[in-house]
Amino acid sequence: MARQHGPFFAALVVSTSALVLSGCSWIFVTPPPADAGRGERVECTTSPAAPVVDTLLAASNVAGALYIAGTVGNKATPTQNALVTTGLVWAIVYTTAAVHGYRATAACRELVDGD
Repeated sequence: MARQHGPFFAALVVSTSALVLSGCSWIFVTPPPADAGRGERVECTTSPAAPVVDTLLAASNVAGALYIAGTVGNKATPTQNALVTTGLVWAIVYTTAAVHGYRATAACRELVDGD
């Protein structure tokens, strides 16, 4: 018989995973140098892969928080409230990372393309 884990365990797993994966854009996106000119050879990230992952993680955290909030109604336990809050906080972290990543990769593509 499978052992069932409680909401606290789920919150622990989600939080640990979020810490490990937090902000792909902050980790993997290299913004262009501030003093670089268009058409110059620069070392920066043009791929939007990391910000896309951050966007998906933010959306999944919001969806999870909304799901939990919707299933418990007015009788939420402290653990359920913590899960909703944790999901929304991580959604903010991932959204901030995604915005950084989209801005940095767009600036890099503009410099590399020289348009």
